[in-house]
Amino acid sequence: GAGREQAARGGNHLTLLHKVGSRRYPAPQLVLVSPLRRALMTATELFLAPCDDDDDLQPQFVAMEALREKRTGFAADERSSVAVLEQEFPHVDFSDLRVQQRVEVPKGEDNVAVRARGRAFLTGPFAAIQEESVALVTHKGWLRELRHTLKGWVDEGRLQVDFDIDAWHQTLYKNAEIRVAEFGWNEDNQLSSIISRSVQNALGSVVEDAVKHLIAKALSLHSNDKVELVPTTGESDADYYDSEFDSSEDEEELEEEEETSAPIIPFSPPSPRKV
Repeated sequence: GAGREQAARGGNHLTLLHKVGSRRYPAPQLVLVSPLRRALMTATELFLAPCDDDDDLQPQFVAMEALREKRTGFAADERSSVAVLEQEFPHVDFSDLRVQQRVEVPKGEDNVAVRARGRAFLTGPFAAIQEESVALVTHKGWLRELRHTLKGWVDEGRLQVDFDIDAWHQTLYKNAEIRVAEFGWNEDNQLSSIISRSVQNALGSVVEDAVKHLIAKALSLHSNDKVELVPTTGESDADYYDSEFDSSEDEEELEEEEETSAPIIPFSPPSPRKV
């Protein structure tokens, strides 16, 4: 369907980003996903490597009740049983669903409850994660309320954010939208900073840094002066570029991908956690 095609297209951009910008944007070691089937299908499409690939390269998939969509009371926002989900998604760990108490909300869950659920996840399980590269696959309503929490922390002066979209706290996620972010944590393990980019803008910055590195390398062959070009954002991937971008074919492939891809505007602690 259209959703699967959107996820596949976004996955192509994400795969390319992990390949050419692996220093700054490594592939996830851990995938945390909502237990609703549509989220599980998206996570599988984006992050499950083909079965003939090295199993050591597969991330760990964990379904979490905390990430589920707002419980409106409609069937579309309720999950299947653990037994059914385990059969359909054998690569996912559903143990969190077994220990969580399943509470029925016939009249629906309000936004305040969703916001509290997201805030508890951010300050609890997410803050305790040891992996440095993590993927979150969840829903528009959940992310909307999470952004309200983040905006409140910004207003209180406890959090600094850098988004590449205007009115970031009011903009809603689109279907199958992918963003990458660096989450910074202070010495008390409290969230202190977020840098968030669309996957396309992140890919563009990596390509731009690669081009700058190649230009500097070419200029250095014709001058004894030291040439230093500073990347626009994040850590330099210069060592990676030496091995990956010396081929004009690679450059052409990246330029073509950036020009023809449809715009797609799923998220690194003191060591940044990549999401």
